[in-house]
Amino acid sequence: MPAEIVIVGCGMMTPVGLSTPETAASTRSRTGRLTAIEWRDSRFQPFTVGVVPEDALPDLVPELAEMPLTYRESRMLRLATAPLQECLAALPKTAGPLPLILALPELHTILPIKDAEFLARLARQTGVGLDLARSKALP
Repeated sequence: MPAEIVIVGCGMMTPVGLSTPETAASTRSRTGRLTAIEWRDSRFQPFTVGVVPEDALPDLVPELAEMPLTYRESRMLRLATAPLQECLAALPKTAGPLPLILALPELHTILPIKDAEFLARLARQTGVGLDLARSKALP
């Protein structure tokens, strides 16, 4: 008999919503929050992207705030905090550590992130018990 997969929750933080219900409502209403950024394409035109505002992100926990993280890693940890907590809120506190499969940016776009270190930092940032030995972060 194949292993059973159960989806227990969903969590999101997007340019159109800071939670799953907000994102769903914005998507249904076809709301888009796009803006031009400083990056330029080959014709020197600005890229237009959706961005979660900096002031919508939680602070890093003190332990991580003292570490020499890159801006990118710090932002990714802050972006992941509320969605991961939202996703797992339905679980009882006795559920124990869970494995996580996390999608990271593609390798060829920028320097790769050290997946094991990032997952350990994510567990610290979110306060979620992760089974780090069985968790994977993949591009």
